[in-house]
Amino acid sequence: MLEALALLGLLTTDPLPESLRDDVAALSQPVAPETGLQLPLNRDLTHDGDPEQIGDIPTHGIGGGEPDYGEMPARPRPDAVIHGGEPKILGAMDRSMIDEVIRRHLGTLRECYTDALAQEPKLTGRMSFTFVIHSTGEVIDAKLRSATVDASELGDCLTAQFLRMKFPASDGAGIVIVSYPFWLRSGA
Repeated sequence: MLEALALLGLLTTDPLPESLRDDVAALSQPVAPETGLQLPLNRDLTHDGDPEQIGDIPTHGIGGGEPDYGEMPARPRPDAVIHGGEPKILGAMDRSMIDEVIRRHLGTLRECYTDALAQEPKLTGRMSFTFVIHSTGEVIDAKLRSATVDASELGDCLTAQFLRMKFPASDGAGIVIVSYPFWLRSGA
């Protein structure tokens, strides 16, 4: 450190003024990487022989809370399996782009189905949706077209998820109409 100060012309043979000695000494102290705080020079990093402190900083709290404080019992989640079928596409968008967006949103679609399974554990069947993709990629309309299950809340939830999807823009090629079937299967 002293060599670096000498090379920069910041170190002279003149004694340091008293006001700067503490600052220079502090520069040679190691720094705690996670906090950026200066650590004491003693290498065992203890304060007065207490291994529970680094300098004047305690390394742990005293605690006192209950071990499971704030924990909520897990709600049993039935297995929800959603398989997409063969979509029908009217417009200038490649099926692989549509499948990719559907795949990215499969978690939220599955969440709708899981919530419905909590009400009706044996809810299984087919649902088909039609949605319209604007040239900007926004879904501007979505509807449940057919279903072999009687679950209007599930249909509403899935329709809302389609309306949140964003597809690639079609560069002025107009709208794309997609009919997309899903098979729903419960592991219960």
